[in-house]
Amino acid sequence: MGLPKSGKSTLCKILSEKIGVVHLKMNHIIQQFMSQDSSQGEQLRKHMKSEGRQLEDDMMVSLLIKRVQMKDCQLNGWVLEDFPKTRNQALFMAKRGIVPTNVFLMKQTIEETYKRTHARADQKFSCIRTIVAGRIKFFMEHLPHVTSFFQRYYNSLIEIDSNKSKWFIEDRALGEIQRNVEAR
Repeated sequence: MGLPKSGKSTLCKILSEKIGVVHLKMNHIIQQFMSQDSSQGEQLRKHMKSEGRQLEDDMMVSLLIKRVQMKDCQLNGWVLEDFPKTRNQALFMAKRGIVPTNVFLMKQTIEETYKRTHARADQKFSCIRTIVAGRIKFFMEHLPHVTSFFQRYYNSLIEIDSNKSKWFIEDRALGEIQRNVEAR
């Protein structure tokens, strides 16, 4: 988890490539289940497209559980990008038995976030400054609650300075994962 452009996607991609875990994103999971020809897919399409409503936290966690129970995640493990975003989502995950072994927080200043989004505005992440401001505001409101939840109850929060090189970030994340595996 972390602010926009803090390196979350890059880290997840590196972990997927280096150790073979499945890279998951909630929006992809939701799209996957929406596109299925099933009653659940129909229900999701109606809820989100026809009625224009967001999914409730418990429904998102239910979809996440279904996804991590699939064969590829069971065989290879998984890394979840940018979820949970609220303490309530983290609580739903924990109640349903989904507790991340390592929670990586990509630390970055708000100034650096604006700098990185501006620098890449001509690339695929082009967005309006007000959208970035809204995402930052949401993140800053909810982050302390999510991070304290994982740190307090599971001691699983690992902070990584996203201003360091991608090699430093990779070594730090892989080292923490290795320490966790060895501790088992």
